[in-house]
Amino acid sequence: MKIRSTTAVASCLVVALAVPFGHSTAQTVKSVAGTYAIVSTEIFGKGARGYLMLAPDGHYSLTIMRATLPKFASGNRTKNTPEAN
Repeated sequence: MKIRSTTAVASCLVVALAVPFGHSTAQTVKSVAGTYAIVSTEIFGKGARGYLMLAPDGHYSLTIMRATLPKFASGNRTKNTPEAN
């Protein structure tokens, strides 16, 4: 029993020394860079689709589409009428 309590105290001490007091650690741009899928959004309705891409240099791109967006009649967005576009 004494070994377990000593191990628990040592573990708490290591964690306490690893976390600086009074300082918050901020994430860097490179640590959050990547592509993220939109899970839900109230503005575009249920089933909205989209992606957020964050570049390591600070640039970003956000694309969101509502689920009820009609498909192109031609089935190909590059071969469409100006009205459909």
